[in-house]
Amino acid sequence: METIDNNLKLYSRNKARKLLGIGLTVLDMYINTGLIGTIPTTRNKVKIPHQELQRFIDENIKRERKIALHSSNGRLDVSDFFNDHRANDDKELNSVTLFKKIMEKN
Repeated sequence: METIDNNLKLYSRNKARKLLGIGLTVLDMYINTGLIGTIPTTRNKVKIPHQELQRFIDENIKRERKIALHSSNGRLDVSDFFNDHRANDDKELNSVTLFKKIMEKN
């Protein structure tokens, strides 16, 4: 079976926008601002190399920030956090105040 080298693939604007799940207007904005590179072809058309789409995807992946609470021994634990607040006599430690305190600590 013959394998296709993705680095040699060139996509039309329409195919590239479908692969990215965006509209042509957004794709054109990315091209015009230099976020996605193109190769000029005949009749003022462009082709988008596979590696350009892959680079764009790799650079624009969003990741969630995870907050970790660590105890003094370096293990993931929330008991020290609660103990600190009990020592400070925090009488009202509901989910909203708990979240605020966690965010303040990090």
